[in-house]
Amino acid sequence: KDYADKCYEINKKYCKKYGFDIIKSHKRFYKDRSPHYERLPLILNNLEKYDYVIWVDADAHFDLNSNDISILIDKYSNYNFILSGDIDDNNKENKSINRQKSSIINSGVMIVKNSKYSKKVIKHWVNSDELLKRRHSYNDQGIIRVYMAENINNFNKETIVLQYGVIQRFFGEKNSSYISKFPYLSSYKPYIMHYAGEKNEK
Repeated sequence: KDYADKCYEINKKYCKKYGFDIIKSHKRFYKDRSPHYERLPLILNNLEKYDYVIWVDADAHFDLNSNDISILIDKYSNYNFILSGDIDDNNKENKSINRQKSSIINSGVMIVKNSKYSKKVIKHWVNSDELLKRRHSYNDQGIIRVYMAENINNFNKETIVLQYGVIQRFFGEKNSSYISKFPYLSSYKPYIMHYAGEKNEK
């Protein structure tokens, strides 16, 4: 709550600026999983009402000076999922921001299209005990990573993974350290600041 309320107020201003609805929920759907998983049923339960739902973690907020994120969505509108890479992607050989076949995903920000395909996939993430057992660590993020790694339900075709630093950036040294390895990323102004792994006081 110390940081989530502050991030929410910033996100509310961003949404007002560009005409988006903002949804905040404290409802728990799961009794036996960590709170990270709550984003999945929350997205699913709201997807029918909108063309897209953008999930943003409670420790993340839009940069009020960033562009309208619908420009990014329009650019990749042929995909059902627009996802962000993570900083453990250190593939220097790949000079494109398109990490489409990479399973190195950070689920702190997710953009999901209202489609039959998206609903089917999220229902699978929500309900599958098998995926829960086989996830690549990191709670629900691990489920998405295994989905991409194994191309379950042809996920690679339906999903674009944009390199870390395009949609979101982390706070402090870990961000600058990553960006220094990929100089071309300095031309991108990320939409979202994500304080992943930081203490509440930060």
